[in-house]
Amino acid sequence: MGSVSRLGHVAIRVEDVDRAVVFYTGLGMRLVWKADDWCYLEAGEGRDGLALLGPGYKTAGPHFAFHFKNRE
Repeated sequence: MGSVSRLGHVAIRVEDVDRAVVFYTGLGMRLVWKADDWCYLEAGEGRDGLALLGPGYKTAGPHFAFHFKNRE
């Protein structure tokens, strides 16, 4: 099995996307893009991200992703 090199992103469901953006940008995260029902923020040099999924977002649920050093 490959080894994890870093956390890629975490997606969480929030009740109010705009309010959550204010909170997380207040912690120093950068808003990368925003749609009507979800947005994506990044932090640090490694471009680790946080997806904020609003109540109307149905394409994916809460999840996380890893980056691996190799595919084996």
